[in-house]
Amino acid sequence: YAINAGDTPINSDTYTPPTESVIVKNDDNATTSANLSNKILLSDRMATLTVEPSVANKILSKAVENKSKLIVLDALSKNQTEAASTVVAQVDVPTIFLEALAATTEADVNFKTNVAEVTIDNAASGAVAKQAAGDTVQLIVEKVDETADKVEFQLKVVCSNGKEIHDFKGGKAAVTVSIPETMAEKEIVCVYIDENGKMSKVTLQKNEDNTYTFFTGHCSTYALMTAEEADTAIAAQKEEILAKLDSYELVARSMTCKSPSGKKAIRIRVYDKNGLSTDFFDGLEIFRSIKSTSGYGKKPVFITKSGKSYYYNTAIKSGTKYYYKVRGFVIIDGEKYYSDYSLKAIRAAK
Repeated sequence: YAINAGDTPINSDTYTPPTESVIVKNDDNATTSANLSNKILLSDRMATLTVEPSVANKILSKAVENKSKLIVLDALSKNQTEAASTVVAQVDVPTIFLEALAATTEADVNFKTNVAEVTIDNAASGAVAKQAAGDTVQLIVEKVDETADKVEFQLKVVCSNGKEIHDFKGGKAAVTVSIPETMAEKEIVCVYIDENGKMSKVTLQKNEDNTYTFFTGHCSTYALMTAEEADTAIAAQKEEILAKLDSYELVARSMTCKSPSGKKAIRIRVYDKNGLSTDFFDGLEIFRSIKSTSGYGKKPVFITKSGKSYYYNTAIKSGTKYYYKVRGFVIIDGEKYYSDYSLKAIRAAK
């Protein structure tokens, strides 16, 4: 079933989720499509589409009626000249649309733009809605750079109040893009580029129409490049990171305190002896024993997230002496590399 943006909206501008009795679960692959290209605003190589609440309401109602597995929002400009020059595409949808989509259907939502085609699954829609702040959510895809051997894209989800959503919390997005003709006969890979410029390869598939699709669980920068260029860049990056990793001399310090939740705890704080930032690490692994030289095990009792240099150990017994050692790790193209262990921190629980 397909509708046009000019169709008369139904009911009201606020979608009221249907009762539980109309939530359907089957194997039907029905698709609800909405052609919204006549609503696109083009300015300075940017295409913007705002899906009004009344239109979103009708799309969602039809998706429920159709038992749809996919909702397609067609935001492709029909002006070929402007379409070819567009480097930023933004689609604004009501937050309640994503919330109701996840609550009342099993449908994924596909955004067709002249920069890229983005499909976020139902779980990602729900995750975005839960994290959203404001009435609308903007899906933004931008072609950041293009050379003879590389094309770089940035995927963003931004709320109407300016908050950025980075993680789909287990949900997935599939991003389909075109590559320059100069890359057509070469082996192509896709790399994820984090905020520090570190590259890691991600899953990429070539489609029958010679476009490529990469898959991700979060918003960031991604580049399609020749395998040769990617391998060279990652190898150089690895050499640089490992050299820096060898320069760290981690120190662990412990103290008895209360955890943020008010429990008795031993806090372990980690720093580098030479003043280097622990933000360099993708995480810290903390090992614990009640013996000085053994009993730490092969698995850490806790792994911190990037940017965290401390840990509150609340699973403790009064009067017991605990020994801690810590090591940092970085992930390079999916593989972990470790620093040396810190000297032990010792603390008796009170």
